[in-house]
Amino acid sequence: MRAIDLIDGAWLGRWLGRLTERQTEIAFGAGTMLVVVLGLVAGEVLARSYDALRAPPPGFDWYALMDAMQPGDEGAPPRFAPGTEAGGIAINALGFRGPDIAADKPEGTIRLAFLGDSKLFSAEHAEEEMIAAQVTDRLAARAPACRFDQVTVAGPAYTMDHLAQLVRTDVAPLDPDVHVVLSGSMRDVLHLHAEADARGGYTLHYPWLVLQSRLADKLFRAFHLARQERQARHEGPKPDGELADIAQAFDGPAGRLADAIGQTPVLAIGYRGQLREGLPLDEQMAHTRQLRHETRGLGARDLARLNTLLVTAQDQAAQRLGWTFIDPIADIAPVAENFTDQSHFSRRGIAQLSDAVADALLPMLADQGMACLGGEAG
Repeated sequence: MRAIDLIDGAWLGRWLGRLTERQTEIAFGAGTMLVVVLGLVAGEVLARSYDALRAPPPGFDWYALMDAMQPGDEGAPPRFAPGTEAGGIAINALGFRGPDIAADKPEGTIRLAFLGDSKLFSAEHAEEEMIAAQVTDRLAARAPACRFDQVTVAGPAYTMDHLAQLVRTDVAPLDPDVHVVLSGSMRDVLHLHAEADARGGYTLHYPWLVLQSRLADKLFRAFHLARQERQARHEGPKPDGELADIAQAFDGPAGRLADAIGQTPVLAIGYRGQLREGLPLDEQMAHTRQLRHETRGLGARDLARLNTLLVTAQDQAAQRLGWTFIDPIADIAPVAENFTDQSHFSRRGIAQLSDAVADALLPMLADQGMACLGGEAG
């Protein structure tokens, strides 16, 4: 049956009746394509309208804060404009969060440099509630004869390679007595491993989505997470050897950061959030939703195991580099009272972490012969 026979008396039918059979087929094909295109456009409009009108997700909007950062020159890390505000957060003269400090360290002052990402940036909390501020307050209370100051070099999505550059340009001139490092997330390690993996790695890209279609992204996300859910529920996890190979991607950036820091003592903190091995699968899946969207071949259980192996790799790297390593976040229960989301700490979580960091720093500072400490480190 010809396409013209399907149209009964409409003006379109009369118009098509004047066309040749070949022209009719072309017109029918073009009309079908037009319907498909209009359907995709309508879907895209609905997807963007949904994103614009829906309530923001619970927790702090880190992406909005990152939009306020200025891109660095020639591969330098992005940072905030010095002496401004970003999302209601005061930015100091160095372009970071925290109090301004003198470029020349006052005599007798113990200066701490905290290096990390959004965990240390603590955007959800007031400046005096930041991890660095809380640790410094605890040290001052336990060693009242000492004077302390601190600089926090941290920002959303900062990596160890970012920190290595910033240590050279911004931190080294401040002459800190010790560096406290909380960096090395699974996302960074997965991307680094993907870059070095001749098989294409684990990072999932959609290079053909030139227009960054939100409808297509939602469809890919839904189908990809559905596949990962089936894998997590029905397939066995990957071997430890394969996951440990991914975790070793930490070694490169850790070495570059160590080169930038030089001989100054370092306290490295195992990088964790709420994700833990042994949690119910549904909780593991909730904590890894975005990571599972960004990776292929790794389910929730794989990522939980990778997190454990990554902390082990951090410990091993710290031993090789001569750093002091602690893993206090493992002792912070993965519950809502201690975390604001899957990664960032609540006030209660910050308090627990700050206690552990202060406990570890006092003997490190005493070993440097800080006269003001006297017997406080004991």
